[in-house]
Amino acid sequence: MKETIVARIRGLKESNPELFKDKVDFMLVEEEELLRTYQTSKEFVIVTTKRLIFVEVLGMSGKTQEYRTIGYSKINSFSVETAGTFDFESKLRLWIFDSGVFELEFAKNTDIKPLLRIIGRNSL
Repeated sequence: MKETIVARIRGLKESNPELFKDKVDFMLVEEEELLRTYQTSKEFVIVTTKRLIFVEVLGMSGKTQEYRTIGYSKINSFSVETAGTFDFESKLRLWIFDSGVFELEFAKNTDIKPLLRIIGRNSL
């Protein structure tokens, strides 16, 4: 079976969740909290207690944004490729029910262990 890569985000670095609260506050439900955030120059991955939120900034002005959310229950499986000697990035692949594969590539020295614990705890 051929994998369909739905989204591929490269160069993610961890950032302060408080900086993104106003960007997703309108989407959060009761008792949902931001746990971690990762970003590139035009994309964000926001990790909450209930889901992952992907934000892509579109267009030249940056005013248009696309939001995609994935509840942990929709994650069928995930894999991790750790950084090696010559390949500095860590990669996380998420297989999403009825969607395809989301591939996240993290910049050098980004600790993704806390993210893996969150996904493991909530998707199993």
